[in-house]
Formats: sequence, C-alpha cells, structure tokens
Amino acid sequence: MAEDLGGQRRKLDAKGRLSLPSALAKQLPDDQRGFKVTTSPDGSCLYIFESEKFKEWVHSLFEKQGGYSTSNTAHTKMLSVLMSRGLYVERDNADRIGLSADQRKVVGIDTDVVVFESLDWIEVWDVKRWEAHRNSIDILSLFD
Repeated sequence: MAEDLGGQRRKLDAKGRLSLPSALAKQLPDDQRGFKVTTSPDGSCLYIFESEKFKEWVHSLFEKQGGYSTSNTAHTKMLSVLMSRGLYVERDNADRIGLSADQRKVVGIDTDVVVFESLDWIEVWDVKRWEAHRNSIDILSLFD
C-alpha cells in the first residue's frame, strides 16, 4: 500500500466511531457538537458537514436549475431525498463521531479510513477505495 495516501489515516473503533484528526477538531468551535453525515453523490465516500453547511450544499445542487423552487415538484422530491440522506451525529468529548453502519456499507468502509478536509466538508474514504480513486486521477492535467 502506498505510504503517502494524502489525508490522515484512521481506524474506526468497534462501534463505528471516527476520531477526528486533532488539526480538524481544533478548527471547530467548542460548541460545535452536531454534524450531518451523508454519502457523496457517487457513493464513493462520506461527507461530514457542519449542519448549516450541509443545508447550503444541498441548496447549491439546485443552482444549475435556477435555484430551488418550492413550486417545482421534482425539486421538492429531490430535496426530501437529499435531506433524508444527511444523518445527524454529535461529537463526543473525545472528538469522535459515530458513522452509521448503513452509510459505511454504501461507501465500503470497514475500519481503515483516510480523512481530509475538502471545501466545506470533511471526506472519509475507505483506504483501499481512496488509493484506487487517487491513482485514477491525473492531477497534472490541471497545470496544462
């Protein structure tokens, strides 16, 4: 296995709890206890959001369609599905959050994960899935 996976490697405990990397935990306000965890749109990893950032992210998904409209039946149906996918979790005093067994199953997470900060969320990947994903990306194409 590649040594430099990017992000930080972690192991989930027997209860499926993730210990947040200290650098990420230090960035959170002390009163920030609750988070929303959802599967990524393609089901490859988990996204962990501050609750308000989750709502902003969901609304941003409708921007290509002119923004969310309560009078658009398709929008209201999509919104309910997206919102239902975001499970509320709380950070404990040891800076751990529980990841649901169902969500872990969807993204193929067992115990070994890679955790890193993305744009407005934290991504949690199964180590092997992350390695395959990372190796499939041509990052040099950004510099052409």
